[in-house]
Amino acid sequence: ADRAAGLETIADALELPLEPPVGSAAASDSDSSPGCADLIPSSPTPSTSQDRLVARIRAVLRRASSEGLAPLAKIEVGDLIVDRRTRTVTHRRRSVALSPKEFDLLVCLGEDPGAVRSREQLMHDVWDEHWWGSTKTLDVHIASLRKKLQADLIETVRSVGYRLKVPDAP
Repeated sequence: ADRAAGLETIADALELPLEPPVGSAAASDSDSSPGCADLIPSSPTPSTSQDRLVARIRAVLRRASSEGLAPLAKIEVGDLIVDRRTRTVTHRRRSVALSPKEFDLLVCLGEDPGAVRSREQLMHDVWDEHWWGSTKTLDVHIASLRKKLQADLIETVRSVGYRLKVPDAP
């Protein structure tokens, strides 16, 4: 009974459809809609942690939000053009070769030019919640992007994170 109440609470908070608890006869493996069954491990063990549950909730939320909205195929900020479909970058009419992580980082910053993205947001979105390495990798990738773009397009916001500068913006 407590588990069912917990599932209802999670479903209400996430505005997801409530499915029967995992392991019940009514739970369907063929149902692909994100629901509570996607959030709870089928056989909870002592090693199941809150972090894993939070990671699963985030994954379901990403899937649910990405199903409704297709991202822009191209991001254009001044002389910078990032084409998601072909994974190419052009700056000042010249092609810029980027590593996959550099490209993903630039896309993450370019999704909302001018907005500050915290280091934690960037690490979560570009790497993932299971990244155990140093956050120095973010600094290295930012430095590499700055060098390859040959411009000061990426601004450091001290003690907060980074932003992609918008031309003619303060």
